[in-house]
Amino acid sequence: MNPNRCPLTTSDFDLIQRTLQEMSLDEVIFLTEQLFGELSAAEKVTYDINRFCSAYSDIPGRIRFIKALIDDGVIASIHIPLSYQRDSRLVDLIRSRHYEYFIPKAE
Repeated sequence: MNPNRCPLTTSDFDLIQRTLQEMSLDEVIFLTEQLFGELSAAEKVTYDINRFCSAYSDIPGRIRFIKALIDDGVIASIHIPLSYQRDSRLVDLIRSRHYEYFIPKAE
C-alpha cells in the first residue's frame, strides 16, 4: 500500500498503540506473526522481530516492531470512519481486495 495514495491513512500511532495494548497477548502475537509473514525476504532480515522483542510474550517489543514498520513506510494504517457505510466510494475502497489488516477501534 502506498500511504501517499490512500486518503484514509493515519499516522496517529498513539491510537494504534492504545488499541494494541488493549488486545490480549494471543491477539498481538497473531497480528505480528501475520505481519511478519507478509514481509519480503529482505524486509524479514531488516525487521527481524527478535531485534524488537526480548521474549516471545514481549508485547511492548511487538508494538515497537509494528511502529518501526509504520514509521519506515513498510505498512500503513488506515482510519475507517464509523459512517463509512453511507459513502459508496468508501464502501468500495475498503472491500477486502483493498486492505489486508483491520484492527477494530478500541471501545
